[in-house]
Amino acid sequence: MPQQHDDKRRGTDWWERGIILIAILFVGVGAWWRLLYIQQVGLHVDEYVSLYAATRILDGGLPILPSGMFYGRGLLTSYLAAGAMALGGINAVIGRLPSVVMGALGIVVIFAMGRSEWNARVGLLAAVALALLAEAIDAAGRVRFYAQFMLWTMLTLWAAYRMTRRPEAGWRLPWLVVTFFTLALFTQEEMILLYPVIIVGLLLWNGIGVLAQAPVQFVIAGGAVAMLARFALERVGPIDAFDAIQTTKAYVGLFFAWQSAWDGFGPLFTDDLRPVWSILAVFAVAVALFVLLWRRRRLAALAPYHQATLYFALFFAAMWLAVLTVVGESWHEPRFMLFVEPNWLLLGAAGLVLIIDLVSESRIWRVAATSGAVGVLVWLMWPMAGDALKPLTVD
Repeated sequence: MPQQHDDKRRGTDWWERGIILIAILFVGVGAWWRLLYIQQVGLHVDEYVSLYAATRILDGGLPILPSGMFYGRGLLTSYLAAGAMALGGINAVIGRLPSVVMGALGIVVIFAMGRSEWNARVGLLAAVALALLAEAIDAAGRVRFYAQFMLWTMLTLWAAYRMTRRPEAGWRLPWLVVTFFTLALFTQEEMILLYPVIIVGLLLWNGIGVLAQAPVQFVIAGGAVAMLARFALERVGPIDAFDAIQTTKAYVGLFFAWQSAWDGFGPLFTDDLRPVWSILAVFAVAVALFVLLWRRRRLAALAPYHQATLYFALFFAAMWLAVLTVVGESWHEPRFMLFVEPNWLLLGAAGLVLIIDLVSESRIWRVAATSGAVGVLVWLMWPMAGDALKPLTVD
């Protein structure tokens, strides 16, 4: 079985150093694809709205549309684009640069998450996959909020997981959870869907008594305040943006639009060769559940490798449950699932490393098999990454 720290002998292990160097290389590769995108692919219709909001910020400090509506969607994205254009000039390429930076940082974060919570090989495989993932390249090349949202979500869940495992370990993690959650929420309001799951995770790992701890209460209250502030922002100005959208393109309700949700999001995990990665993810979760149930252990008593698998699977499953039941059909578009795709990538990488390690405990085998897996990923995903640069991109 894989050991969480079997390739983490920091500062002494040549394989560990090699993995870090390869990961850095793929951060560069991912950034290169995203830079190609902003130079070669024309603007999507939604980008004009974000660019206009950014220019309005430059003019008057607030993203006020001609209708008088305060444009709160992707608020941080609008301000980042405005800042970039204030420094580099008002044009689309400059406005897109913050998304490129955030997209590249996402590759760094997913590697760090995988390395920290599983092992370095999981982090590397997930980072390679994210660097070449077509929809991630597309998202990180636009003046929109998807790449930023994915980054803040990863950081929120990482901090929340660390806090869930040690809820009594001081105030640093609670502050990080609230900070990253707020940044994600003011980037895209969809983050609200994950708020209850953070609380569920705390309860599953620690029991009902965890709610009596002050750091946990701070996270719950801080998230609630952030959501109230975000909702209030939607109602600023002469037009109530939330009411307008809820009336015409309802965000939430008891829809149970299963077929629509599957048609919109299913291909992200079932098209082309993606089912292989999905099967690997299911395998990792199945092994963790087997250990949990067969050995009758508490979640907090599982090996860290399996705890991480189940925690990040919880959020992925919860998001699927939400889109199948309460998210309006108008929002069943692939871009609205991107922010939890890193969970899928990490789970698939965890499953692949499990299989590699089950075959043999030999270090030579593990090095060779992981290196081969990276090579196969690049060979399969490189053409798909190129598809993201075609004139018509999938929204």
